[in-house]
Amino acid sequence: MNDDKENFLASLEKDLEKDLNQLRREKEEEREKNQLKLNEFKKDIFEELEEEREKNKSEIAQMVKKELENLEKEVEITKRELNKTKKENEDKISKLENKLKNFYYWLFSIALILLVIIFGTFFRNSLGK
Repeated sequence: MNDDKENFLASLEKDLEKDLNQLRREKEEEREKNQLKLNEFKKDIFEELEEEREKNKSEIAQMVKKELENLEKEVEITKRELNKTKKENEDKISKLENKLKNFYYWLFSIALILLVIIFGTFFRNSLGK
């Protein structure tokens, strides 16, 4: 009976070890499955982030392009305004130069008339004596 009991206990121990090993294998397989699922999830998230980043890149590129176009238009407008102002200033300078010339002509004419009067008076007084 002791032999039967020992055989039974040995058999039970082997069965328990088998079950334990089976449970360890199942646990390891479950861990591997979970790791695979986690890796797949990470991969999916990474791909979504990459897609989102590419989408954002193209949106940013479009925004930058639009902003550059607006800046180019502003530069063109500024250039036109600058050229217009430059032309206006050139016209004003030309008018001022003409006014200055006329002023010098008048000044020279008045000086000449005054000299004629002074010399005339001088010669008349010196001839009259």
